Amino acid sequence: YQRRVHGGLKLISQGFPTVSQGNDFVTIEKASYLYDSIYEAIAADQSSKSSAEPIQNDKEAIPKIADTSLLKVESKLAQGGIHPLEVTAQFNPRHFIRRRIFSTESMHFNIYCMEPGQSNPLHKHSQSDEICYFVKGYGEMVVGEELVPVKTGDTVLVPKDVGHEIRNTGYGRMIVVLAQSPLPCAHEKVETVPKEVRVQL
Repeated sequence: YQRRVHGGLKLISQGFPTVSQGNDFVTIEKASYLYDSIYEAIAADQSSKSSAEPIQNDKEAIPKIADTSLLKVESKLAQGGIHPLEVTAQFNPRHFIRRRIFSTESMHFNIYCMEPGQSNPLHKHSQSDEICYFVKGYGEMVVGEELVPVKTGDTVLVPKDVGHEIRNTGYGRMIVVLAQSPLPCAHEKVETVPKEVRVQL
């Protein structure tokens, strides 16, 4: 898989990625990421064609609290709990979905599911830290006044009282799991939109 930096898509071939010795081509890691992005784009296009309802980012329709229905599901473990991804992940064409997978005395563990173009509006938690792990998809995340690109496998720490927002700017679905601690974890809107400084990784 090869892509010219200034020329868009150059070549996609079957098999393992190969990389030119010059500076014109991306690394194997970025080439693999490009392949995943194209695969997601094709999957998203097929999904949109089969969906009767267009995808929206209706922030006013987002429920004020997380869906806690998973907390009522009987655990298959004598101690602890387990939920497969295909059960926890749910999507809505109107807005992103926030579900609580587990809850303890000191922590919430949630899953966020976003269709392309959807986002989790800018907010903060004045007394709680948050750690986000990106299970699937790519996009960008606002942390304070910085804007950072995120992709599958990335982990982001959001300290308490720092504004943050997750945006699915990719072509495919995004899944993020996150832990919030300590509790209670207040969900507070950030009224003043920060001047975003893009961070290059």
